[in-house]
Amino acid sequence: MRSIPVLAVSGLIITVIGIVIQKRSIINVGAMVFMLGIAVWGVGNGGALLWSLIRSTWSGSIKDAHPLLLILFASMALVFLWIGITILWMILKGVIAGK
Repeated sequence: MRSIPVLAVSGLIITVIGIVIQKRSIINVGAMVFMLGIAVWGVGNGGALLWSLIRSTWSGSIKDAHPLLLILFASMALVFLWIGITILWMILKGVIAGK
């Protein structure tokens, strides 16, 4: 999780440098690195939430929880995973289309 701020900040810096020197390829690389930071954030948080939910289910401590809270928790995990995987897919499509 320590790579997320590094990816986001370095992506923004690379993008600003690309804007200043008017190089479209550098702007694209900076935007891709920034979006990769967001994708790592989404997959990391979604995976951690989902794993926590699965471990709670296995240990049996989930029986005391309110069903609406469980639905909210699972939905948040799936949304974070969806954000991360969607951004990774967009990056992959952009890299493949750029070749």
